[in-house]
Amino acid sequence: PGSGDERARRWCVTYGPNASGKTNLLLEVDAMRKIVADSASTQQRGDDIAWIEPFRCTEEARNAPTTFRVSFILNDVEHEYEFKATRTEILEEGLYSYPKGRRRRIYKRERNSNHTDGEFEKSPHFGGQKEQIWQATRANALYLSTAAQLNNEDLSQVYDWFRNTLTYLTGRRMTADHPGSTYTARACEDKETRKEILTLLKSADVGIQDLYVEKESSDFPESILEIVESEEFKGKRQQIKEDLRRTIRFQHTEN
Repeated sequence: PGSGDERARRWCVTYGPNASGKTNLLLEVDAMRKIVADSASTQQRGDDIAWIEPFRCTEEARNAPTTFRVSFILNDVEHEYEFKATRTEILEEGLYSYPKGRRRRIYKRERNSNHTDGEFEKSPHFGGQKEQIWQATRANALYLSTAAQLNNEDLSQVYDWFRNTLTYLTGRRMTADHPGSTYTARACEDKETRKEILTLLKSADVGIQDLYVEKESSDFPESILEIVESEEFKGKRQQIKEDLRRTIRFQHTEN
């Protein structure tokens, strides 16, 4: 809403009752993005795929692979990307597009049952050194991630969609790109942004009249320090500690 040339950015919002799976959905998106972004760059041969967290309810579920699938628009064409993985290896991976509404395979990969390199089905719908990329792809890395590391122009566009276009906000899990529920608190330190957030909250009619950011000085619990001091946050630890000290306080209307 508004006038002039201002336009609102499109958002997809997930809402529902408590314990209905909203946070888990975002954690799955976070895990998929991490595997695409980092599986070929930060992991070494033989490393576990750290972002895979199988269900723990039964022994069968704990040993079962996890499947990720996403549909998105790239260059005005619908695409579909999917992969299936365990904690140790990528079992299947495929990329498809739908020009003129018909499904077209860009590539597909499958591991053999004896966990050898398996099969790779390529197509003429992307360029570059396809076999060389396949030979460089480790068992615990995605073909898409490896192609981006080797500067394949066509597949790098898909990789960049995950890195730069797929964005989300979740306050339940810290990652190097999304360090916990501190985004709004940091934004509120800017007067104009704080004003816009407060206007939005007032329009929702939840009884909030004002808000402010409070910086706490207490020490962090050992469990939090252990996460922040991990290798994933190297180079960002001080900023994350400062962010975690910020807390939003609300002033409500009196009944």
